[in-house]
Amino acid sequence: MKPKIKVPLFINIGKNRDTDKYFLYNSNKTRLDRMAADVYGDDSLYWIILEANPEYYIEFDIPNNTPIRIPYPLQEVLQEFQEKIINNQLG
Repeated sequence: MKPKIKVPLFINIGKNRDTDKYFLYNSNKTRLDRMAADVYGDDSLYWIILEANPEYYIEFDIPNNTPIRIPYPLQEVLQEFQEKIINNQLG
């Protein structure tokens, strides 16, 4: 029996909120994990920022002085993400 290969699931956090935060990205001063720590209080949530900016596959793709959207508040973002995962699995 062949092992199942798990493909990463990319879910676009597309819902713009009036409460979203925006920062200019600077590769010499900015890291997504630090942005996540500042905004969410948890540096491991950097992936949410990437999901909210789907034009960039990885952090190193982001050009300097690019506005980066950080979806906020966190609980709404996590709820949206969870709903999209459920819909993706069922649909």
